[in-house]
Amino acid sequence: MSFVPEIPADAEQLSSQTFHVGGIGIKVFGLEHLEEKSKCNVAFLLHGRGSDADELYPAIWHLYKMGVFEPNDNGTHLLLCTLDHRNHGTRVVDAVRNEGWPEGNLSHAQDMLSIQTGTALDISLVIDYFESVLFPHEEHSVDKWILMGASLGGHSTWIAGARDPRITHLVPIVGSPSMITLLKHRAATATPQIDFGPPLIPHSLLRTMKLTDPFEGDVNAYKGKSILVLSGAKDKLVNYVDGGSETFVERLRSAGVDVEAWNQPKTGHRVTKEMLEKIAEFLRKAGSKLPSSHL
Repeated sequence: MSFVPEIPADAEQLSSQTFHVGGIGIKVFGLEHLEEKSKCNVAFLLHGRGSDADELYPAIWHLYKMGVFEPNDNGTHLLLCTLDHRNHGTRVVDAVRNEGWPEGNLSHAQDMLSIQTGTALDISLVIDYFESVLFPHEEHSVDKWILMGASLGGHSTWIAGARDPRITHLVPIVGSPSMITLLKHRAATATPQIDFGPPLIPHSLLRTMKLTDPFEGDVNAYKGKSILVLSGAKDKLVNYVDGGSETFVERLRSAGVDVEAWNQPKTGHRVTKEMLEKIAEFLRKAGSKLPSSHL
């Protein structure tokens, strides 16, 4: 079973252009749809652990078929962008460091946390320079910054959304807002059971996790943002409950944050066509006259 829905063998190929910001390759889809001197929404889509940006192409193709590149009711177009996480795809340094504890990677917690927080920083860096790199003649401008991510990319989405006020729309997909909650569950359910402490979880790492986990931070960081949380009810890797999303979503709602959550029944750790349909609707409404809560 593919992590994202497959596309027909004879599917039309979508065009894209690759730009570089700070040595990071950014693949941009939808540029050909922009009209002269127009505003656009820019959405980044982040991949999962052990994958790369190119494996997201089928998801982008399905979103294209769902009409996301058509202008919304404000006449705003969308650009979809992908990039490789640190130590993934074109940026691999040591592939072993992308493995988990069961595969023998004893620094799994440090690796996963540092990659997702590093990628969150990368997104902010790319946003800093995006318009000047893509539109040096100021032929277009960006209206909304949107961040979406699956699995590891979902973790990064939660982090970047809390840190960067420019990102106003978030879609964490089968991701977790709490590495402490998620890794505690993984340690407790591992065979044999893993002690959630040194040497796998040094106290210095736990201190860092408490500083970087959105779950441990101020939920007011998400005030004014629109969030769509997508999960699979049968997900054994990043479960909606065991990964902390259920509790965090309730905290966000209690604080008045605009958040919708859908835990798809009978679904494991994957991105489904039904999830993409919800994402397409979310993208069409981002920054339009229609409130994003009408999902």
